[in-house]
Amino acid sequence: MEDSLLDLIFLSEKRKNVILLLLEGPKDINTLKKTLKASATSVQPQIKMLKEKHLVIQDRDVYRLSEIGKIIAEKMKPLLDTISVLEENADYWADRDMSKIPPFLLRRIEELGHCITIEPKIEHMFELIPEYVENAKKSRKFEALVSYY
Repeated sequence: MEDSLLDLIFLSEKRKNVILLLLEGPKDINTLKKTLKASATSVQPQIKMLKEKHLVIQDRDVYRLSEIGKIIAEKMKPLLDTISVLEENADYWADRDMSKIPPFLLRRIEELGHCITIEPKIEHMFELIPEYVENAKKSRKFEALVSYY
């Protein structure tokens, strides 16, 4: 029985990472090795498997995603980002009623990236939390959804 593309991609961290790296653009083997912190002997078999399934194309010593590879990589990135957001704070998300989050925001949950929960101290009850203000100042882009009662 032939392996599925799902198995091919997700059963190997290296193959998954090669696809995600190539989504950024073509790379040579040295760049792939350096970014993955791996040897050529461990990366090349993974690339070979991706080439055999028509996900990666080799032009001389540069690798790039095929059209099929691009379609798959563009769909898998949001999924992996969503899983990362939900896994990073699994207890937080498990305790929340996510049905109250508007659907248009839930569809973009992967955009949250790294998150932390800031619990206000009692002495800051009537003002913005200093840690929140400092993080907001450092942001390139700032969007917030805050409810106060």
